[in-house]
Amino acid sequence: MLFSRKYKVRSNSRLTDVKHRLLGKHTTVHSFDFEIYEDEGLLHIVPNREHRDDDGSILPVMHLNLNEANQQTDIQVVAEMRAQDAGGPYLVLVFTLLLLLGSLAFYLINANEFEIFYLTTLGLGVLIFSVFWIKMEMGYFSHVRKLKHYLQSVLS
Repeated sequence: MLFSRKYKVRSNSRLTDVKHRLLGKHTTVHSFDFEIYEDEGLLHIVPNREHRDDDGSILPVMHLNLNEANQQTDIQVVAEMRAQDAGGPYLVLVFTLLLLLGSLAFYLINANEFEIFYLTTLGLGVLIFSVFWIKMEMGYFSHVRKLKHYLQSVLS
């Protein structure tokens, strides 16, 4: 939900040609192997099951919905986190939200002795969220961007 991304890519090739170009292919992003396969009419780009992600990286799963219209193929790409990876980022977001709400509560009490508490919790919440978002940009969102560029290069 929160970390899902949707893109649209257009190819000048027919649907069968697009499937032929993509199915069974592998690509490597940040030393992780991703494979493309078809299931129930959708193409999926998933991390290769043969290789484990021992470094704790958060990896995306992409679903490609192909529609052919007038000798072109429109591809709707939906990227989302793997189910086993989603818990950690949501936990960090809830924790920073609670820090920020606590800071707001200390501020609304408006007692002079709580000034250090709301400034500390506000600063800590902003710092944790900033570090978290930078790590997500360098990891998960970088995987999504590079897989999107891979799709565009294969289909153009």
